[in-house]
Amino acid sequence: TYTGLTGIDSNGTGSSARLYMADGLGNSYPIRLDAGGFSYLNVPVGIGTITDITSAQLHVTSTTKGFLPPRMTTTQKNAIASPASGLVVYDTTLNKLCLFGASSWETITSV
Repeated sequence: TYTGLTGIDSNGTGSSARLYMADGLGNSYPIRLDAGGFSYLNVPVGIGTITDITSAQLHVTSTTKGFLPPRMTTTQKNAIASPASGLVVYDTTLNKLCLFGASSWETITSV
């Protein structure tokens, strides 16, 4: 549970700013704001929950909705520059969930 903002600074150019958010445990986490929107920098995110899961960067809880990964065609998926191992997308050409392994895309199929 985050208790509020603890500070703000700027990059000096007026194009971005960084806010600091406190978690009530003495920790402060930066949030970057720029022309493209905002982003949390190394902050665990919980959606639909107030419970912290220390080993998870993203924790989504719902009993009525699912998780929807990014959806794209095979061509768009294959155009991702240097995909990280473990990257997940839904391929709309194949109608399959895909995972990038050590060096290639794998299609997740029924077991």
